[in-house]
Amino acid sequence: MIAKKEWFKPRILGWGLYPKMWEGWAYIFIAVFLFIGALNLPVQDETKTLIAGIILAVFIFDTLIVMVQVYRNLTPEEKKKQYIMEATASYVGVTALVIALLYRILVEKQIDYLLIAVLVAMALAKGATAYSKSNKN
Repeated sequence: MIAKKEWFKPRILGWGLYPKMWEGWAYIFIAVFLFIGALNLPVQDETKTLIAGIILAVFIFDTLIVMVQVYRNLTPEEKKKQYIMEATASYVGVTALVIALLYRILVEKQIDYLLIAVLVAMALAKGATAYSKSNKN
């Protein structure tokens, strides 16, 4: 792992992390610098893409590990706040998807199977989570 959880905090707007120390900002700057640098190497395009992809994959994987650590160490009050924000975002997202689906069906006279698949996947994820949580109690 490259980054440290102490360098970041949960984002208030959106998902993910926000730097809370200069090391977090340096981490982001270095990641962007290396990625852009890889895309500008004087080598064949396939090689550039491969190197940039590896750099991107390493930083995404590293960031995901840090995200888990940051969110795992929240205080109960911070966790409650995060859950409320996540639930609100989910309700708004589902509402927007349903409105988009209804618009496609009623106005454009088309069935959007992708929107239906997204809504079904969300419902299955929620159901699976509820099921797993009910079996633990």
